[in-house]
Amino acid sequence: MKKEYADKWIAALRSGQYPKGRSALASRDNKDEPFTFCCLGVACEIFGKVRQETTFMRYYETTTHKGGECAILPHQLMLEMGMKRQTGIFPKELAAHIEIPLNEGGNRLIEEITSLTNLNDYVFLDSFEPIADFIEQNWEHL
Repeated sequence: MKKEYADKWIAALRSGQYPKGRSALASRDNKDEPFTFCCLGVACEIFGKVRQETTFMRYYETTTHKGGECAILPHQLMLEMGMKRQTGIFPKELAAHIEIPLNEGGNRLIEEITSLTNLNDYVFLDSFEPIADFIEQNWEHL
């Protein structure tokens, strides 16, 4: 990933301006609530363009889907940022020290952590701060 993009993205994640969400770039339960964002959705907010907005989802401009992207980083934005994959994939060794939470049954939520999407949706559920720290330490591998 390009350092200048990493720095701006990290600052946005730490700004407190974007409520933490999961499973979509930007979503909400009803029209009276603010959108919540996954970490990739924050990147879309600061670097991308909103294509359309519905009651529950925000879609970002992409060349690969006519209606816009709502789940992963749009392809052209990934290229612009210099990222390797649309989910923020990285070598699993980088996250080997991160403990994976367990569900109510005592099972791991996922087997291994290999992307920013995993960190956002399964590991760091309440805050962008640890994701920002991870990007800061590993931006060259994203």
